[in-house]
Amino acid sequence: MIKPNHDVGLGPLNHCQITGSKNLFEAIDLGLQPPCSALLTDATIRHPETYYPLRLMIYPESGLGQLDYVVDGKILFPIDYPYRPGISAPLRDHLKLITDEIISNFKLAPKSLCVDIGSNDGTILSFFKKRGMTTLGVEPTNMAKTAWKENGIKTIQSFFTEAIAKDIVKEYSKAKVITATNVFAHMATLGEVMRGVSRLLDKDGVFVAESQYLLDVFLGNQFDEIYHDHVRIYSLKSLVKLFPYYGMEVFDAQRLNTREGSIRVSAGWKGKHPINPNVGKLLKLEVKVGLFKPQAWAKFRKNVNESREKFLHFLHDAKKRGKTVV
Repeated sequence: MIKPNHDVGLGPLNHCQITGSKNLFEAIDLGLQPPCSALLTDATIRHPETYYPLRLMIYPESGLGQLDYVVDGKILFPIDYPYRPGISAPLRDHLKLITDEIISNFKLAPKSLCVDIGSNDGTILSFFKKRGMTTLGVEPTNMAKTAWKENGIKTIQSFFTEAIAKDIVKEYSKAKVITATNVFAHMATLGEVMRGVSRLLDKDGVFVAESQYLLDVFLGNQFDEIYHDHVRIYSLKSLVKLFPYYGMEVFDAQRLNTREGSIRVSAGWKGKHPINPNVGKLLKLEVKVGLFKPQAWAKFRKNVNESREKFLHFLHDAKKRGKTVV
């Protein structure tokens, strides 16, 4: 299989990040928007913000949804990145459930190495640690320090790369489990990440990734899930297309209620794990609803515009009634 370059540069992106094809169609154009995590302070609130194009494109053959403009990850995920999962009780419960299922389903032995990509404050790894696993996080922001101080999770403060994966194997071992919860769609350097995963994953290991799901974005008119952090919005079809380039395959897929609709996939080396029937069922559902057809996304745009008009009407009405709109 000829492998396209899965790493993309900053700025305009005019080809499918999985296949390299340029035959994409526009799903929706949300105009120019500032990065969603660029929270303003008293010192910066009067300063002009930087805006970037925000347009979602679809390539039918790969099933991938992606932005057509890539913003620098150092801007989107600054050293003082404010988001952390550990302060949300429902999210903590969700992450604990993931760890319990992984340990049970794959019969992990004590001290098995579990690596989390984009590990943030170490919440998911803290649950692996409590179950007797060896844990290691990879996190580029200062949340790496929080993970150690609050959860005792050793964390490499860096973006995940093939070089980092090599270092982990050298110092520890191959990983029985690699997790990537709500980060796998964020990296422009998809190829770098996948090369790192393939370098790090043990021969019978499992890579578990959870991301927002293109099907639920489409069915729920979730235009609020389209923002610069999400360079890609995966369908299951797109993930099934991606992993074989690295000798791997998706063997399980679950549709979740998290974040109003997410997909969790489990992948491993080709032929190492039986394929769950859920994979085929979800692939058929994506086709059935017209997820990869331009006319279906025309209806999506119409629904989004109607929501926009209703919201603007609400704001104008509130202002007329003397309410303060900020």
